Amino acid sequence: MGERRRATAKDVGALAKVSTASVSRALSGRRPVTKEVRERVVAAARELGYVPNHFGSALRRQQSATLGVLVPKITNPFFPSVLEELEAAAQEIEFHVLIAVSNYDAEIERQRLRELVARNVDACVVVPASWKSSGAGIREAHASVPVIQFDGRAEGADVPHIGMDNRHAVSLLIAHLTEQGRRRIAFIGGGLATSPDIERYEAFAEIARQSPHVAQFIEVPGGDYSVDTGRRGAHEVVGSEFRADAVVCSNDIIALGLIEELTRLGTRVPADIAVGGIDDIGFSGLFQPTLTTVRQPLREMARVALEELSREAGLDTSPAESRRLEGELVVRMSTGRQRDPDTTRAAPSPSTHLNRRSADDHD
Repeated sequence: MGERRRATAKDVGALAKVSTASVSRALSGRRPVTKEVRERVVAAARELGYVPNHFGSALRRQQSATLGVLVPKITNPFFPSVLEELEAAAQEIEFHVLIAVSNYDAEIERQRLRELVARNVDACVVVPASWKSSGAGIREAHASVPVIQFDGRAEGADVPHIGMDNRHAVSLLIAHLTEQGRRRIAFIGGGLATSPDIERYEAFAEIARQSPHVAQFIEVPGGDYSVDTGRRGAHEVVGSEFRADAVVCSNDIIALGLIEELTRLGTRVPADIAVGGIDDIGFSGLFQPTLTTVRQPLREMARVALEELSREAGLDTSPAESRRLEGELVVRMSTGRQRDPDTTRAAPSPSTHLNRRSADDHD
């Protein structure tokens, strides 16, 4: 997390006092620029250590300079953030973005992928609708264009995946909650239909096995990544003999629904029950109490996704690979940090937290 941010074409343009398009022209040599502009751009690129992304330039000569992006939902605030970062990364290589939505339906997803391929996109970034059912459609699209899975994965898709380290994210939240003195920590998931939700549940279950007296999975029948799941989960938490004093939610939307309903039921957050989420959507810092969460590194994930697409397209000698990036713990009021309501700290390694929990018998 302490690595220096990679320079972009926009950074080079700002330093050289030219447009991003001029940076691309000067470094690619495809279209003429003045000698003075070229020299300024080259000097700025050298100073910043900028390395052009060849994925855009190579594919643009062949096809449409268009990146297809398929997400499961547009009403979940997390996915507009995904689109924003992917669009910004695509803009750096002078690509347009064509957006499609699957509504968490694998058949719709397959059809949307076919439509993107038919529209002559150069590559696709897919947030899979389903762990179990999305693989065939992704494989089919991958037979025609380079494809990267983003955020989630699909079983049997056989294409690289760029996402957050979900085990690490859950360990961050549990470590933070135990540091606040919480000892009976529950987990509410989103129905276990997508790989991030499955991975977060499995991470929680693994930690629970180390100290089963402090962790419990709260099942919400028919649950998904929705406010309603959080609201219904509140009744399960309050009615359980486990008497949780903290809840980890698989995403922020669930957590906000949980807090809303707990408050309506007369349970104080965080005085009675602390609540943490994952994603850091825009609303998380606006509701009261503001939500402690793990922020997904979406900007870096988008940059890495386009890097790996260049390998998928055969424009790099090394093969494409899946990569997981670590998130950041954002501590707000829902876990009790009322004197310091919005501090962000870099994520330490999960082993540090897990070892400390084991030594202190906290979990």
